[in-house]
Amino acid sequence: MKNSIMLAIFLLIYIAIILVLFGKLIDIIKRPDKYDHERLQRQANDLIAYKPYCKFFKSLSHQYSFVGFFFSIILTVLCYYVIYFIHQIASSEGTAIFMGTSYIGVIASFFLNIIIGMAIIPLSIKKPFFAVMVDEIFNVNGRRYIYQRSYKVGLILFIITFPFIFLSANNYTYYTPEAIYSSRFFQIGENVTPYSEIKSVAISIHHNNSGQVDTFKYVVTLNNDVSININNPNSGIKTFTKDIYRIHKYIEEKGICTAVITPLNDVDYKFIYENLSQEDIDIILYIFEGFHR
Repeated sequence: MKNSIMLAIFLLIYIAIILVLFGKLIDIIKRPDKYDHERLQRQANDLIAYKPYCKFFKSLSHQYSFVGFFFSIILTVLCYYVIYFIHQIASSEGTAIFMGTSYIGVIASFFLNIIIGMAIIPLSIKKPFFAVMVDEIFNVNGRRYIYQRSYKVGLILFIITFPFIFLSANNYTYYTPEAIYSSRFFQIGENVTPYSEIKSVAISIHHNNSGQVDTFKYVVTLNNDVSININNPNSGIKTFTKDIYRIHKYIEEKGICTAVITPLNDVDYKFIYENLSQEDIDIILYIFEGFHR
């Protein structure tokens, strides 16, 4: 149910923003004089003509554009927290486990935020500094044409990237003392797996190309045959989280599956004893013993 509500909300936002951007683009095309801002452009031209800039940059516009790039970074960070907040709402009945695959939505938003932060936001701030900032962004002459290309590119990027942001927000996993709950990228509806129905657990340490410890993996195969590394996948966790320990104990108490364990080698033991706290060491050794029934 919660996935359906989320999908409906995202669809409404998606359609509404497309209509707004499309309407703005039509207005720019039909009323070009409204977007010339001749006085503002003259002030910007004076800055470009007389204001010195650091020789590290190829122009004053290039130098000022780093402020727009900073806007883009801020917007991308905000997108991360929006996705994180949605995950927290979706998993309010239990404890959320952030999935590394959710970074796909953050990466997609970065491409959209580049055009927002470096063109659309500066265009909306009618000051000479920001007029200079966008002066060379599309290598076109005339402020109206910068407007037109900015909103055209913004519309295209929004259509492409927003679905990835939704899919990342819809991709979550959380657990309670009774079960593990998950929603995958293209899933409408939540998969619920009681600990007694978990099919298998694979416990191992992934090593990098140099043979060094990379990621501690705790891969659970759910009752829909989907396998998930629930130890913060893709984020280089070089230990087991406290959440994994709790889940391991729940499966131990209520599950019937066995663990498929890749034994620790000398490199693993060396890393564990030289880099981790005693608490983490105890957890790792306990989990690598399998289920204590």
